[in-house]
Amino acid sequence: MSVASAASTTPGLCRGKSSVINELHKGPTGSATAVLVRRGPGATLAGRYRLLVQVGGDESADAEFWRAKDTVSGHDVGLTVLCDTGRTDGGRRAADVLDRATRWGHFEHPGCARVLEVLRHDGTGYDQLPTDVYGLAVTEWVSGRSLAEAVSGTPLRTAAVLEMLAPLTEATVAAHRQGLVLGCAHPQRVRITPWGEARIAFALPGPSVTAESDVRGLGAILYALLTGLSGTNTNAARLTGLTPAPRDALGTPVSPDTLRPGVPAEVSELALGALGGATPGRVHTAAAVHTVISELLASESDAVLPPPDDGAPDEVWQPDTAAWVKTDRSRKRKLSLGMGALLLGMVVALGYLTVQLVFFFGLTPASPPRVVVHDTVSVTALPFKLPPVSAPAGRQIR
Repeated sequence: MSVASAASTTPGLCRGKSSVINELHKGPTGSATAVLVRRGPGATLAGRYRLLVQVGGDESADAEFWRAKDTVSGHDVGLTVLCDTGRTDGGRRAADVLDRATRWGHFEHPGCARVLEVLRHDGTGYDQLPTDVYGLAVTEWVSGRSLAEAVSGTPLRTAAVLEMLAPLTEATVAAHRQGLVLGCAHPQRVRITPWGEARIAFALPGPSVTAESDVRGLGAILYALLTGLSGTNTNAARLTGLTPAPRDALGTPVSPDTLRPGVPAEVSELALGALGGATPGRVHTAAAVHTVISELLASESDAVLPPPDDGAPDEVWQPDTAAWVKTDRSRKRKLSLGMGALLLGMVVALGYLTVQLVFFFGLTPASPPRVVVHDTVSVTALPFKLPPVSAPAGRQIR
């Protein structure tokens, strides 16, 4: 087996001691032979995950986000690769993150991609992980779009934005109750599914991530979906690929209802409060964010009149393919009620028409046969003997 050398550096964060990675291949005699290969699309990790495209990275966790193909199952997966970047405490930090991911493996929620496997570099080489990789987490691949791609087209209606964020807020609340964090503050960890729902796509949040940072991340996602701008700092705006939002004299992002007239004040206040700026209505928990979103959605579905125009077209976020058309839950419920009422009306009309036809053609139901009861009873026909009875005068029993 020949050794291939590379002159260029490995793309991404994993630059470690070498610009290439070591993968183990079986030689003709079955012995393990170290081969230097370049990491990038087409490379295989852990003997089964073929890298397809890198979709992001988290410098705070020394992690790379990849879309990969599981060559065993044939399904696409999401890989979070923890890299050795030369930090003196890199091994300890990676161990903390991997321990958290092991606990995360027992957490399942529709708003978060399920963790399929967590691998650690055991130092023996038989885990088939590169020497500059501490470990990796494998999750279900979340098809759809990134946050920037989701807001790159036409504006989104406020109701659609709230329904988009609701599953993620619910997942965040459930995770915090179990002592876990999701890493919502990193925009590249979040993807928008073809059904229009925000979902955590990559595991292994950094060791500095807290429940409060998850709340700030929810506020940043809500702000971005409403305005198409980034309400966070410059670095986070760079990660989202969005233009930073203008700020006032206090450094607080301009409210969404100012940038986009028609956005309800309650939604605008929620976005700013969750962002955690110098606002009176600062939101401190994910449960508070989820409660407010649920109440706003409930009030809209119960409203008699349609909501005011928020500047978005009637056809809300219809991407290029039909698979991206989102089902509006409130419209679906109203459609079901309307169809039920229509069906009931048709049954009543059909019954009325049948009655009118019967009277028009003179059709009446057949009379039941008359039963004639004779007053005379034959004693000999009875199977038992009657006691003697005195007959009234003028009447004879035969």
